[in-house]
Amino acid sequence: MGSELRDSLNSVTIKNWPHSLSGVSPIRRRIHAGPPTVCGKGTCGRQLHGTSLILWTTGDRVRAADIIRLKGDFELAQGQREQALATFQRALAILEKLGDHEETGVILSAMANDVTNQGKFDRGEQLYRESKSQFEQAGDRARVAVAIIHLGNFSYLRGDLRAASKLYRQSLEIQSSLDHPNLGEVLARLSDVELLLGHAPDARQYAQRAVEAYRPIQGDYEQLTKAMTNLGEALEAEGDLQGARQQFQAALEIQQKIGNVILVAESEEELADVAMEEGRADQAEPLLRTAIAEFEKDQGDPDLVSAYAELGRALLMEGKIEESDQAVQHAEKLGRTFTDLSLKLAIATYRARIQLAKATQSKDTAELVKVHRELNTIIAAASKSGYYGAECEARLVLGELEMHLKPFQGRADLAALASEARSRGLEAVARRAEQATHIQNGATTSDGRPQM
Repeated sequence: MGSELRDSLNSVTIKNWPHSLSGVSPIRRRIHAGPPTVCGKGTCGRQLHGTSLILWTTGDRVRAADIIRLKGDFELAQGQREQALATFQRALAILEKLGDHEETGVILSAMANDVTNQGKFDRGEQLYRESKSQFEQAGDRARVAVAIIHLGNFSYLRGDLRAASKLYRQSLEIQSSLDHPNLGEVLARLSDVELLLGHAPDARQYAQRAVEAYRPIQGDYEQLTKAMTNLGEALEAEGDLQGARQQFQAALEIQQKIGNVILVAESEEELADVAMEEGRADQAEPLLRTAIAEFEKDQGDPDLVSAYAELGRALLMEGKIEESDQAVQHAEKLGRTFTDLSLKLAIATYRARIQLAKATQSKDTAELVKVHRELNTIIAAASKSGYYGAECEARLVLGELEMHLKPFQGRADLAALASEARSRGLEAVARRAEQATHIQNGATTSDGRPQM
């Protein structure tokens, strides 16, 4: 896995949404509502075209451009992308002469949204930057803040967590100064990124504020439960497993009521993760298999990749090494087209843990040395990109490995990891690192499984 792993981790390009943003990102959402429901198939476009001609002839060119833009929205909703692009360009040509920055920004945002949904991320980011500039010239700070969230998402997708955090904070600052701010989305983004950066207390605070922002909004239950999930993940990282379980369970109950089976499966995966942190892999496995059965219906979703990787972890904790290996291999196969760095790092770490279990069982020192090199590669990639949580997981496995090769060094490294993680509020990692120092005496590994 050495050179292949390095190539994989060092050449991340954006093709798909990361697991931690799947289903949440504003880039996947339409900016406009689409065609009016009163229109019959094919009639809206003709009606809008006719209306724009009338407004043009009467001299109301601003409204004519707006109607043309709506026609473009309708064409997008119908899947007529090339026609919609041409329609938007017509509207932009009119607005450029009129100097209408607001409407120009709206059209550029719609175009950015569409090209991004097609996977043309560079072009999408460029268009969002242009729309932000237009909104700034129009003095529309609310839309400027939304454009900045989009730009933050692109930084996130490139694995540049620090840049994403800076942009999200900038958006939050702008929105907080508005009379009627819409803070839920940006707070949820910040919670996501801060947890990956290893700032658990900050992540918890942002997630709590996101939950509070979404609660008064009737009907926005999906976003509310995603914020609750963020809060649960932060609590879990801080070692509050009971609090995390309560958040995941409450989110699951809401998701069941609104009938969103994918979100239900995601909450089951979160509950399985808590069970594993509690050392109860036998409870985690059935939850993961249930979630996988649901994710299988939506092939290609990163949720499926993550669930198989987590299943591999649960099976390893149960001592089922070969089954664990098969699950993680399947996750690797499914995830080849995905470029979420956090997911790649997690799978690579699970793979190293399985190799460690096999080498320990066979007393293969040469294999242990090989795994040692691979873990250092993972740690370097995680550290370079700021994925502190992923770095800690790899360091934890490395410490366990060193307990076999150099026990004194292993204990020292694990103690340092425990102290460092605890200083950042990552109590769960600190506890596992402390537990791992007893591995040599037939106790348990950091995953709570018997020493092989």
